[in-house]
Amino acid sequence: MQTKLSRLQKSILSALADSREKIVPVRSLYDPSATNLKAIRATVSKAITRLESRGLVERVSVSTPELKRRKIPAIRSTNTES
Repeated sequence: MQTKLSRLQKSILSALADSREKIVPVRSLYDPSATNLKAIRATVSKAITRLESRGLVERVSVSTPELKRRKIPAIRSTNTES
């Protein structure tokens, strides 16, 4: 029996649903100016891992046009419905 989704997991899924490309950079899921950034990153990472274990999202690396060779971590919905 699976447990319910947390508030953070629901907000991650809604961010994916709202994006046009269905890919969301991980850094857009938290406020980079927060004082406890390390803890927030860990919490977001844990929520993504739990969603990944349920098969709802997958981690991907996305290259950005402004950063020529660098790839940034992102998540993508594994839901095939449009």
